[in-house]
Amino acid sequence: RERERERERERERERERSWPLLVEDFPISWLERDLQPLATKALKKWAGLARSSNTSILFLPAKRGGLALPSLVRLYKNMHATKMVQLFRSSDPAVRKAADLHLSGEKERQRLKFRPAALVDSILSQDNPQSRRALSRAVKILVAESDDDERHQSLCYLPSQGEMARSWGDTSPELWARAVHDLPPEPLKFALNASLDTLPTNANLHMWGKKPSDVCPLCQGGRQSLLHVLNNCPVAMELRRYSVRHDAVLQVIGDFIKAHLLPHYSITIDIPSESYRFPHHITPTCLRPDIVWWSDQRKELWLFELTVSFESLVADARARKRAKYHDLVEAGRAAGYKTELITVEVGSRGMLGSSDFDALREVIDAPSKEFTSLSLLTIRTAILGSYKIWASRNSVT
Repeated sequence: RERERERERERERERERSWPLLVEDFPISWLERDLQPLATKALKKWAGLARSSNTSILFLPAKRGGLALPSLVRLYKNMHATKMVQLFRSSDPAVRKAADLHLSGEKERQRLKFRPAALVDSILSQDNPQSRRALSRAVKILVAESDDDERHQSLCYLPSQGEMARSWGDTSPELWARAVHDLPPEPLKFALNASLDTLPTNANLHMWGKKPSDVCPLCQGGRQSLLHVLNNCPVAMELRRYSVRHDAVLQVIGDFIKAHLLPHYSITIDIPSESYRFPHHITPTCLRPDIVWWSDQRKELWLFELTVSFESLVADARARKRAKYHDLVEAGRAAGYKTELITVEVGSRGMLGSSDFDALREVIDAPSKEFTSLSLLTIRTAILGSYKIWASRNSVT
C-alpha cells in the first residue's frame, strides 16, 4: 500500500510539472524549435553522444534499439490529444460543441503540424463505441507510432550513423537496449556512440577535419575505422585483445551450459583457465571447437563455436565456421554419435540474434527467463570487452 501511495504521489508530481504543457496553447513548432532542443542537449550530454550524433537513439523505444527517454514533444502531443478525448467524450453538449469547433479550426489551418482533434475524430469514425480510457490509449499509440516511425526513418537514412539501425534484421534491438541500460557510465557512452559510429576514431577525426591523417597508430597501416579498432587491427590481434574479449563471452556461455548439463555428459571449454581435451575416442581431429560436450551413454556429441565479429560480417563468419567444421560433424556421425554444430555470432557492438540461442534451447533444458538472462549477460560482456579494446586503441600497453 505504501508503494502504491508513493507511485500515486509521483504521478501527481508529474501532472503538476506537465500542467503548463496542457493549459498553455502555444504552437508545437515553438516547442520543437526552442524548448525541446534544450532538453535534448542535456540528454545528449548525459549520454556522452558526439556533437554530430543523431539523437533518435535516445527517444526510440527499446524494440527499435533506443533508450526510450521521454520527449517534451511527445508529452505535449499526448496531453493535448487526451484533452480532445475528454472534450469529444464529455456528457455536456456544450463541451462536445467546443470539440467540434476545435476540429473545424484545424481543418481551416492548412499548415498546422499537429491536429489532436482530427486524430481523435479519425479514431471515433472507425470505432465510435470506444470507452474514454480505450480511446485515450488508442490515441497515444497512434502518436507514439507516428513519432517513432519518423525518428527511425531519419536515423536509417543516414549512411554511417544509421548502419546499425538498418542491420537489426532478425536480431533483437530490445535485448541490446535492455543490456546497455545496466552498463556503467563510460561503457554506456561507448556503446551508444559505437552504435552510431560517432566515436573519435582517426577515420572520423580526419573526416571532421580534426586530424591530418586517418592511419591507425598501432599498426601504422590500416585506416583507423571502428571496424579496424574492434576487429581488424593486426597489432591488437597479436596482443590477444580480441581473444580476451572472445574468451570472456565464451566463459559466460560455457558456465551456462555447464550449469544445465545432465550428470552423464562431459564438457570441455577452450579457454586458458581450463584444460581442453577433445574426445578423440569418438573421432580424432586437430580442430578445437570452442565448447564440446558429449555423452557416451546417449551417443551424442555437440560442438559449439562462438564468433565475436563486426556486425556487417556476421553472416560471413557463420558460413566460414560451418564450412570449417563440416567434416568433423560428418566424422562424428560416422562414429555412431548424433553430432551437431551450434554457432553463435555476437556483434562486437553487442548485436545478438534473437534466435541465436534457439539451437541451444533445443539441447539445454532451462527456462526461457534464464536464456534471456544469458543473452543480456552475453551482450554486456561483449560490449565491455570491446570498450576495453577501444580504450587501448592507441597504445600497446
